[in-house]
Amino acid sequence: MMNGNDLSAVNLNYENHGNLEQPDKSSEVISDFYEDSVVMVTGGTGFVGKALLEKLLRSCPGIKTIYVLMRPKRGLTVDQRYKELLKNQVFDRIRARWPERLGKLYPITGDVSAPNLGVSQEQRELLGKVTTLFHSAATVRFTEPLHAATVLNVQGTASLLKLAEDMPKLKALVHVSTAYSNATKPHIEERVYPPPYDPDSIVRCTKMLPAETVEIISETLQGDHPNPYTLTKALAEAIVYNHTNLPVCIVRPSIVTAAIAEPFPGWIDNIYGVTGIIMEISRGTYRSGYCKERYVVDLVPVDIVVNSCILAAWRQGIKQPGRCPVYNVTSGSINPIQWGQFTKLCVKWALENPTKYVMWYPNFSFTESRFLNTFWEITCHFLPAFLYDLLLRAQGRKAIMMKLARRFKMAAATGEYFANNEWQFGISELTALYSDACIARDSSSFPHWPANFDWDTYIGAYMLGIRRYILKDTTESLPFARTKLKR
Repeated sequence: MMNGNDLSAVNLNYENHGNLEQPDKSSEVISDFYEDSVVMVTGGTGFVGKALLEKLLRSCPGIKTIYVLMRPKRGLTVDQRYKELLKNQVFDRIRARWPERLGKLYPITGDVSAPNLGVSQEQRELLGKVTTLFHSAATVRFTEPLHAATVLNVQGTASLLKLAEDMPKLKALVHVSTAYSNATKPHIEERVYPPPYDPDSIVRCTKMLPAETVEIISETLQGDHPNPYTLTKALAEAIVYNHTNLPVCIVRPSIVTAAIAEPFPGWIDNIYGVTGIIMEISRGTYRSGYCKERYVVDLVPVDIVVNSCILAAWRQGIKQPGRCPVYNVTSGSINPIQWGQFTKLCVKWALENPTKYVMWYPNFSFTESRFLNTFWEITCHFLPAFLYDLLLRAQGRKAIMMKLARRFKMAAATGEYFANNEWQFGISELTALYSDACIARDSSSFPHWPANFDWDTYIGAYMLGIRRYILKDTTESLPFARTKLKR
């Protein structure tokens, strides 16, 4: 209860697993691993990073300090960004019940793209006390130029590992990768595959050559990888795996989506990927997509990812499972949902709980014909956008709909590879993590098994989360929105 979690509550991880016995109440406690610990988090201002910080503060109250690597950005200093982070709504539960815990967050000025992460010598001495390190900083943009993606995802990981070598108390280092780091393989096991190139050679190449030159040869370097993101993540994994002197492990989530329950049901803070698709389906502005709708869409809620990271660090420090275990944190092998089922549920909940920003009656369908998809894009996306822009101009307002339609067309194109391919993910290490965690007394505080939620209920909460956290549309507007939808 001190963790903000009721240990007597039913542990959802035991549903559908009748052969498992309830854990011995005298057994170990996961949060004890974090007692008096010093944690460092990179990428703490990102989607997964913010959820990770909140969960550590709320469910591991014994943590002494959490160092958060931050850099100046958009004209804001590190101190200003730190104050903005503390005000973020993700911490509302902590702010209401344990406001003093926010004082455990401490900013470290640095930059993943800089040598030695740009950390000063004085602050490097502070980091010598770190016992657990979570590395989630990365660029996740599929359209990021190869030069920039290499600097952030590969060189940044190498710099972090070098910094970690000066942490004598380090018990666990969790590298957050992606389940699609080996997207060229239809079946992906929980192991680090040989990269297509030597990571150090690619880093040296991007350092020596101008960014323009790297872009000219990027398509050749990319090979069969769908984008620079998956390639650079594969290279980063190889670097992590080769650091045998460090207690490293890798967590590979698939497509990270809104929270099931923590910090709040449906919590989301960005419109990348699937979230943008759902939002535009709910507004009626996205009506056709090029996709094999019978294929599984592998989604994993952010709180499952966060709990898996926390448990992976615990297992690394306590169980010492061996050299660089890899965890495929995916749902497709355990609780699959197809693209067609997913979008039908999106339309269902868009009609049930519409937003006041709905522009057209929500309707959506996939097609496996590129010609048909182009036809529907022209008639259902670009033509209405063009007409709406004419109306805006007639009212003396700025025309924006065609610009938005083009932007969404580009975003949909970058995701077509993932909508028209399917992967089988091995989960033996994830299952071992689940088995180890189940014997802990507080396992119910860290639900991470992807089988124990219902997609219909989850997508309903997801869409309400988009409505609340992205569109800033309160529940008070529901009667008006339903009237507008009916009209």
